[in-house]
Amino acid sequence: MVVWRPSLQNAAFLASSLHIQSLAFSFALSSPHRHYHFYLHTQLLQQCIIKPNYNTIPHRSLSLLHATSAAHPTAALLLDKEHSCESSKEGLEVADGKSQAKQKKLQGKFLLGKSLSELEKLAIEVGEQKYRGKQIHQLIYKNKKNDIAQFLQVPKELRENLISTGWKVGRSQVHHTVTASDGTIKVLLKLDDNRLVETVGIPVEEEKGLNRLTACVSSQVGCPLRCAFCATGKGGFARNLKPHEIVEQVLVIEELFNHRVTNVVFMGMGEPMLNLASVLSAYRALNQDLQIGQRMITISTVGVPNTIARLATHKLQCTLAVSLHAPNQHLREQIVPSAKSYPLEALLEDCKHYFDTTGRRVSVEYTLLDHATELAHVLRRWGLGRHVNLIPYNPVADSDFRRPYKAAVLAFIDALSNQKVTASVRQTRGLDANAACGQLRNEFQKIPLVAG
Repeated sequence: MVVWRPSLQNAAFLASSLHIQSLAFSFALSSPHRHYHFYLHTQLLQQCIIKPNYNTIPHRSLSLLHATSAAHPTAALLLDKEHSCESSKEGLEVADGKSQAKQKKLQGKFLLGKSLSELEKLAIEVGEQKYRGKQIHQLIYKNKKNDIAQFLQVPKELRENLISTGWKVGRSQVHHTVTASDGTIKVLLKLDDNRLVETVGIPVEEEKGLNRLTACVSSQVGCPLRCAFCATGKGGFARNLKPHEIVEQVLVIEELFNHRVTNVVFMGMGEPMLNLASVLSAYRALNQDLQIGQRMITISTVGVPNTIARLATHKLQCTLAVSLHAPNQHLREQIVPSAKSYPLEALLEDCKHYFDTTGRRVSVEYTLLDHATELAHVLRRWGLGRHVNLIPYNPVADSDFRRPYKAAVLAFIDALSNQKVTASVRQTRGLDANAACGQLRNEFQKIPLVAG
């Protein structure tokens, strides 16, 4: 055992600001020691962050942290040992004070995301009748009021009480919008900590007018997984979104289109499974408070160990979409770096377990159009060949990938069909509005994000 006392300021800050699994995945990708798997990074972070009072760390874990620190700034921060902190104690205290102030602001009290029963309980706690909670619920979800001062239907004393005790609605400033020729609208929201996050409204019109409105929502500010073809990963990762920051994206889309959102897809910035607690909380609000049907909600993932099984225990009626993008482990590691810590076979086994547990089919997302026959064989072997959603690549700056020609797409569908695998092609929307996740944000934020 090697004696090591982690910086308590750094540990406390990291524990309050970052999700352990997000860091573990990010560390795993940065570490030159590929034989150290995801669970070892999780164990290490629990030792260093969750229980920072431990003064002994296994030698293997400490070696891993040293190896990772060269490629990952947060790992380097954790290596800020007690003796080295002494020479920069004042600087650390200033930085820690700023970090705590930022986190306190982010961890404020927000009405958005609260259920009807929670708002009714809040009304009673502040000395009001229970029905005031129902009024507040209607004001934030139906009337879409973005400030407590706008709650003119409730007594002034209640408004002042909520404001004085630190409550906010939880709505962010619309920083920028872009409308594509097909009617798709992409929105940049400026959060309380000045981070930018994207959401997209995708309308589908029929002869009688607007029939369906899909909100593509983000779950993180950036993404730590850095998939080769994704613009979001190129922009870095900052933090997980809070539940109200996810729900408000849907409200913004409804306001811009003056139409209720009928479908929600968690396919924006970030990996939803690395922020599952907030995603599930937002899911509840979208379904129960905004009255969006469970089967109209899709949660997408590139694959995070243990989380698909965890999601299955909730037995939701949503669609699980798994971004596969490759039919074998070697190719997938080149496209999706996190595959190094989550082998393809393990991912497919978890998908099969999800279907067996919930009865809900898993939709397979596939972006790079190659290896159709091999893909079909893999999916059929695991009983996952019911539906493949092919995604024509949206061009991203500084990427070697190119958008396929229509003939190549059709040939891929035919090859799958010959193997009795059903496939459809996702209609590309908002191409002239940089609607692929992360593209618009990267235009306004040129310097890649750093966690914390």
